[in-house]
Amino acid sequence: MKQYKYRAFDAKGVIQEDTIWADSSEEIVQKLQYQGCQIIGIIPIKCSAKDLSKWRYKDIIEFSYRMSLLLEAGISIRRVMQFLSAKPIKHIPYSAINEAVQRGNSLSQVLRSFGFPSIGCALLQAGEAAGTLGYSFKQIKGYYEKQWAWRRQLSGAAAYPVFLLMLMLIFIGVTVTFILPTFKKVFNSMQVPLPFITRILFNFGDLVTAHLYLCIALSLGLVFGSWCLWHQKDFRLVVLKYIWQHGCGHEWFDCFFLARITKVWAILLESGLTITDTLVLTKSLWGNTYATLLQTQVLDLLSKGTSFANALEKSNLGNRFLWELITIGEETGDMVDMLNHGATYYDQLTTRYMTKVQQLLEPIMVSLMGIGIAILVIAVMLPMFNAVTAMQHV
Repeated sequence: MKQYKYRAFDAKGVIQEDTIWADSSEEIVQKLQYQGCQIIGIIPIKCSAKDLSKWRYKDIIEFSYRMSLLLEAGISIRRVMQFLSAKPIKHIPYSAINEAVQRGNSLSQVLRSFGFPSIGCALLQAGEAAGTLGYSFKQIKGYYEKQWAWRRQLSGAAAYPVFLLMLMLIFIGVTVTFILPTFKKVFNSMQVPLPFITRILFNFGDLVTAHLYLCIALSLGLVFGSWCLWHQKDFRLVVLKYIWQHGCGHEWFDCFFLARITKVWAILLESGLTITDTLVLTKSLWGNTYATLLQTQVLDLLSKGTSFANALEKSNLGNRFLWELITIGEETGDMVDMLNHGATYYDQLTTRYMTKVQQLLEPIMVSLMGIGIAILVIAVMLPMFNAVTAMQHV
């Protein structure tokens, strides 16, 4: 679907101007003529449904909450969309979704075309088949509320150390550019012998100030080169493979990845999807290309008749605790409960380790700043102390 802007005379001869979603301009012409309008002009707006709809966590949660509330109240999907399109929210194209739903398209297909997350679309597709669309939206809301809270927690944990790092870089820049040259002039005029640490700092300051533009160009070139290198698929895969192989098996590493993936597996399996369909949908959720390849190996093993737990173990995806949980789930038929237990366990571990990292980073950054200030003070005070001592001897 595309968005168009039109101007037309209505049945009373009044000029109307609005935007509308349609598959083609001919469809708009037919619709407006049916309403008795005389068309002045139709202009396509150069953007697609996916471009207009950037589904942020906040948008997904708000949309899912509204939908679950109204659908569980027994209102039909068409009436729900008509109601919501009359009271739209920024960033969510209610009117376009309503247009597509009124034509008889399924909601999951419509939302997929508007860039709604694939996990949510899969849950909605299962909900449409089972007649539990309201509950599916409730699951989506709960999942993304958890993800949003986790992201805010991560951002909060990183905010203070990043602030201290920026403060330290500003301090170094001011010191090298303004403070060191001033003290160097003073010490040169006094003809004081400079200690080793002071000479090192002054030489560093001279190097930076003399080749300032070169240093800036090299720094920018290093950042740009690293960015280009990271976006080379082969290089990124090698790095991510190294990180995965050396981090896998450590509790702090495993819980970071497994907390989310186990929860998604549980939600999708509970909605009625098979293990194979669940794994196909969640391949990209690992955040690691190498882990995605490992999950593809799991799918290959499942197609050959290997059990889910054995396939994960042979592919080295997950850890011993997860494999044991899934083995129990396969034996008892309570796979969803076992995965939910695993998700809760890994989530608690992730929170605990994030708190530890935050508690560790803050004193480290403060200590580094303190060491930098101490080095500067010592480098400046030693020559001054030597000068005072020399004057006393004279």
